[in-house]
Amino acid sequence: SDLNINHLETPTHDKDGTPEFYEYATRPNLRRQQERYVRKMIDETIQFPNIIYEIENEHWAMNSPDFGQHYAKFVKEYIARKYPDSPRLVSYSSLLPDLEKYYEITWVDIVNKHFGNDAERDPGVLNEYIETRWPLGKAINIDEFANGVTDPEVLRPMCWTIMTSGGNFHIEDAAESAQPFGICENIG
Repeated sequence: SDLNINHLETPTHDKDGTPEFYEYATRPNLRRQQERYVRKMIDETIQFPNIIYEIENEHWAMNSPDFGQHYAKFVKEYIARKYPDSPRLVSYSSLLPDLEKYYEITWVDIVNKHFGNDAERDPGVLNEYIETRWPLGKAINIDEFANGVTDPEVLRPMCWTIMTSGGNFHIEDAAESAQPFGICENIG
């Protein structure tokens, strides 16, 4: 906050903002600005029916579900109040074990699981993950997998496993030689 003249309760210049950014409950000025930003973002994007609001992606610290739950509820309630004819989905994304708690949070519709490289070695882990969570009633997206994959014979089984297990996916940074567009066209 030594670089911020608006008294937003942000960290000093020698810190990265963690955990301060997530301390919405004890930093009212910061929370007010975060919520103001979220409202503005919704107001500007609600006209697009394909928007899914993701609470956060790839946090590295402060992975308490309180922050995610607060903002998932905030988004849902704001949209319901101001745009009742335009409901939207809310998602949460993580590669950390805290993700399991989001299956219980009513306000989160989609859980985005980051797998890292585990699925490249054994696509069966994708099926196991998705299938064992069917009873939890959430849409599951396997997020940002296939980073650096160069072989279509590695990428194809991962994509098909996700789809046939009832999940969805987001390929991230697969090499052109892995033919990600062709594989997706074939599935679609």
